[in-house]
Order: sequence, then C-alpha cells, then structure tokens
Amino acid sequence: MTDRFQEFRSRGIPVHELSNQLWCEKQLDLKLTTDIQPEVTEEIEKGKDKHQELQEELVEVVEVSPRTFEDSYYLRMYNALNGLRTLFDEGKIREVPVFGRLNSFFIQGSIDEVCLNEGKTFVLENKTRRSSSMPSQAQLRCNKFQVQVYWKILSDLRDGKIGYKDLEEFYGFDSDNLTQDFLEELDSKTEGEFEPVSLEKLGELVFEGFSKIPPLSKSLKLRYFSQETGKIIGEKEFKFDREEFGEKLDFVSEYWSGEREAVPVGEKNEWKCNYCDFTSACDQYEGNVDD
Repeated sequence: MTDRFQEFRSRGIPVHELSNQLWCEKQLDLKLTTDIQPEVTEEIEKGKDKHQELQEELVEVVEVSPRTFEDSYYLRMYNALNGLRTLFDEGKIREVPVFGRLNSFFIQGSIDEVCLNEGKTFVLENKTRRSSSMPSQAQLRCNKFQVQVYWKILSDLRDGKIGYKDLEEFYGFDSDNLTQDFLEELDSKTEGEFEPVSLEKLGELVFEGFSKIPPLSKSLKLRYFSQETGKIIGEKEFKFDREEFGEKLDFVSEYWSGEREAVPVGEKNEWKCNYCDFTSACDQYEGNVDD
C-alpha cells in the first residue's frame, strides 16, 4: 500500500490536514489523489481575513517573496523568532509557526494564539463561523484535535524533543540556496531591524526561544467568531487528554503510513457530503453507488 507521507507530503504534513481526517478522511484522500480544486468560498476568505486581522493586532506582518525552499523556511524561522520575541515582550502572539515530529511524521503549521499567564503558556485556536451558533459535535471533534496537535508540538519544542538539526537532517537544507535577493528584501521590509544570519544560526535562535517559554497549561481553548459581525459567538475549554490524543494520532497516522485505506463518513454523517467538493469522484457517495 502507498506510503502517502512520502508520496504527497514529504516536506511535512499541515496540521489542519490531520484534523480534517476526523471530518472525512475520504475527502482528504481525494484532495491528494485527484485534480479537483476545492471551491474557495466567501466563508473561507472571511476566515483568512479574520486570522490576519487578529495577527496584525499584535505584530506587523512582513510580506516577502521567497525564491527557493530555503528562502521560504528562512521566512518561517524569521516569523517564529519574531513571534517569540513578541510573546516574551507582550505576553501574547498569534500565527506563530511551529515544527514538530509526531509518530515519525514531520508536521508543520501556525498556532492561532499563544499567551502567557501566571507562569504558564496557553494555546488557543480561533475559528470563524457563518452561523451564529456554536459548531456541531462533529466539527468540535476536529477542532479539539487540531488544538491538541498544536499543544503537543509546542510542548515538544519547549522540552527540546526536536531541534534545528532534526529539521536540517530531514529537509537537507543547502545554504547555497538561500538567495541574496531574498535576504536584501527581508532586510528592506524590516527596515534594518533584523540583521540577516545563516539559516542554521536563525534556526538555533528559534529553537532556543521555544525552550524558554513557561510550562504549558493543559487547559486548551477554542474561540468562535461570527463572520458577519466579527464578534465572539462562544468559547469551548477542555483539558489536554494524552490518552485520547494518542488514540486519534495513531488513527490518522495509519493513513499516512499506508497501513489502511481512507475511511469514509458513516451513515449517520452522510450529511457532510452536502458540503463536499469531491462527491463526483467519491466511490462512497450515495449518488455514485450502484444499487
């Protein structure tokens, strides 16, 4: 059976794809294996706008154009270091890039919000909704797993379970591919406040910064915003459950390692198909199944 990690996500699995597996794994599989392009809805665009708005409340977003893979990772490292400095100075940061390794798979993403309070580090995810009500249990299940993944990655970063050398070995960074044009543009956009260093040095500074954050609180929070008004609909707080998290992580990992095929939604959750862009290619969709 196909090792999907090597075939489709050899440079790291985005955190949101792990949580999407709990919504409908078949949908994710079709996204990876077909040419169908999901519709970019107004709902998605509003969600992106809200995340950027929240991020810009705390830090100026630097827009630079990477020329190479090394450039793009340098920018991620820069944003992570800038975020950590803001966290230590202001006690809060949003959209901080993180890097992790779970069940032997490299994972990457950006945590919506990290804040410091009473000697603890708290992890929070912000979600936008078209509806003015709180999400269904099915959606909450995905969102809870997503914030748990971020908590585990950040906890591992703090504890030194992954470091820059791990990333360097995995990605095989070539320092010669870090372009001068990119560094000059970054220097210009930051108005000289950031002195360019090597990718290795920048990476070491980032992982050193993660090691200095206070212990993580096991209290996690999901916050839901109305897309129409921008106001908070409600919040969901829960504790990090290591056993529950481990079971879900093992389940999603089996798909990436090729141990099993994608699992479609069950009969009780077929309503999710009404919101799917891949039904035309899905052999499990009711309209495509022969009687």
